[in-house]
Amino acid sequence: MTEVTFETPTATPARTQFAGRASNLLLVLGIAAVGVSLFVVVPSSAVFAQRVMAGILSVVTGAAMLLLSFALDRRRPWAPAAAAAALWIVLVLGALRTVVWLLGGGIMVPLDAIAAAWVLSGSGRPVAWPRASALAWVLVGLLLVGRLGEPVVGALFTPGVSRFAVAATQLTVQLTAACPATGAGADRIRVDGSWTWSSKDVFPSGTDGIGIGWTEAGDGTWVHDVLSGPGESLWLGGGGVAGGIVGRELEGSAGGVTWGVDVDNGGLRDGMVALALTSSGSADEAPPRSGAITIRMVYAHLDRWVVAAETTCSW
Repeated sequence: MTEVTFETPTATPARTQFAGRASNLLLVLGIAAVGVSLFVVVPSSAVFAQRVMAGILSVVTGAAMLLLSFALDRRRPWAPAAAAAALWIVLVLGALRTVVWLLGGGIMVPLDAIAAAWVLSGSGRPVAWPRASALAWVLVGLLLVGRLGEPVVGALFTPGVSRFAVAATQLTVQLTAACPATGAGADRIRVDGSWTWSSKDVFPSGTDGIGIGWTEAGDGTWVHDVLSGPGESLWLGGGGVAGGIVGRELEGSAGGVTWGVDVDNGGLRDGMVALALTSSGSADEAPPRSGAITIRMVYAHLDRWVVAAETTCSW
């Protein structure tokens, strides 16, 4: 007599509240992280090497989150514990970022950390790490490297902190004006501006901005004539570059001239610009007998910092 036996297939374990929440959150955070990496190809004043490194970290972070979400959906036995570890990383690092911002006088709302805390509060969160979960360790490790790498990349390119970025102390800006003698009247004032670097960016990229503006007091108004400046890597009209810093620095001036410096094409070299300020009165009018004009020059390195110089002519 033949005995026939039947084996009942193992039932797929029910998805806990924690697993459902974790899968959805990791999916959203993973897609967002991968999407952030696209900023590498978007024109920006940020250093290109920095954008590439940050983009790679974003891809690593996003890939780990997406794979953990997939593992939760496929009911992998190690997935809940790995997801819990990943969300603790998001929560702790988000809280630390918030504290750093607050200490620096800023305000940041860590939405990812808040969402992680909500998910971790759900029922069904594992209390033990399963055995034979090498893949889980790899994914959690990738996530940890990606999240911890973000501030490291930022520090590498922070001026004054790293050799990869120049600081404002490494640029000297000089401004001179051929002021008329007191009581002699003024119809033309030559202005010369120059800048000198004591160091170079290891990974230069973007566009710097230069501007010269002036404010007037007393008789007469002034118009300008650019005497020199445009050339290799230097072009007129840079008021909107460097994050618009130059334009904002010269806001309120009676007049101004701006230049852009193409850092990618040989920027961060010493240079100079010159212009002439001329009284705008008619030819038969005498030069203004009294007055004053304050001239200011600014150099903005990318959107990081500004160095300025100022001089005043009185007659």
